[in-house]
Amino acid sequence: MADNLSPLCSAQTFRELDPPPVPGITSRSQIDCEGFDYFGAPRLAEFVFLNDELAMVWVLVESGDIPNLEASMTALHGEADVQSMDVDLHTNANAGVRRDVPEALFYAETIEPLIRMQAGG
Repeated sequence: MADNLSPLCSAQTFRELDPPPVPGITSRSQIDCEGFDYFGAPRLAEFVFLNDELAMVWVLVESGDIPNLEASMTALHGEADVQSMDVDLHTNANAGVRRDVPEALFYAETIEPLIRMQAGG
């Protein structure tokens, strides 16, 4: 995956992390991709792998980007079907917007229950 991301990143860092305390998840690693072009600017994108499979991508944005990002997600995917104070999820697209830490989220269908639980939905 690092080779595939190489043209999209100005720099990469690979990290092995402790797996979350979730049954069935035995490993967690992450590729941090600096300079990832998203929403009109170079960003930090975090590609998270659980059990050696890509599970989610977090793309950090500026807090001022959140209203436009939310509007874009709604235009593309309809109203968020899981909403909390900090996160809106568009489960039909496996995508979301996080406000407490300004980020866009894209996740694998296999971890949707975990994402819903963390979002409070």
